[in-house]
Amino acid sequence: MQCPRCNNNSEVIETRSQSSFIIRRRRQCHVCHYRFTTYEKIASLNLSVKKRNGNLEKFSETKMTKGVKKAFTKRPIKKDEFEDLIEAIKDSLRLKKKKVISSRAIGKIIVDHLKHKDVVAYMRFASVYRGFGSLSAFEREIKNLKKEQHVKK
Repeated sequence: MQCPRCNNNSEVIETRSQSSFIIRRRRQCHVCHYRFTTYEKIASLNLSVKKRNGNLEKFSETKMTKGVKKAFTKRPIKKDEFEDLIEAIKDSLRLKKKKVISSRAIGKIIVDHLKHKDVVAYMRFASVYRGFGSLSAFEREIKNLKKEQHVKK
């Protein structure tokens, strides 16, 4: 990497994980000895989303993040935990190794991650994703969650 001061080569003198998806590197120029910090982040997803009506649109990380954030409204989650959750969801999408993915598949991945993170956020997101139209739909889902948690113990 080039030094921002003199444009000569620099070397990495220290590497730290900022989070599980961002790497912080301290660098020093070979010539002027200027020290600076760089951050490496996994590149954004290059996906197309096939909507329920058949239309294709570019995957929007912002839109996904906004939906997940809404599910966590007034829930106890730290900023770092939330960012790690979003990155874990994006990693699951990357693992699909597809250029086009259905909105249903994206919703399923998000729901699976939320179920293990926070059941209230899960229920909020699932109620929209699965289109709960009645109180009995919520009750069935809560019964299923209780059964799953009982089996885990």
